Amino acid sequence: MSIQYPEAMLPKKADQPLDQIMMTVEDVAHFLQLTPETVRSMARRGELTGVRLGRVWRFDRKTLEDDLHRCLNTRGESPDRAADEE
Repeated sequence: MSIQYPEAMLPKKADQPLDQIMMTVEDVAHFLQLTPETVRSMARRGELTGVRLGRVWRFDRKTLEDDLHRCLNTRGESPDRAADEE
């Protein structure tokens, strides 16, 4: 039995796995070096763009990256400058 995903969730490229598009709270927490509860709180406040499916959150990787860039730009930093400092 295979899972039928909505077309909007399917990879745009045939070689792009679904787990590179949709991320769990734990994936996002690891990526941003935050706790899962902080990620949930930020999603509830609208600071991170996510979709709540029942009791779980899912995040689009590209949208999450856009949110991160927006956050950096709001603080007056450019994403390129922040990357240079690492």
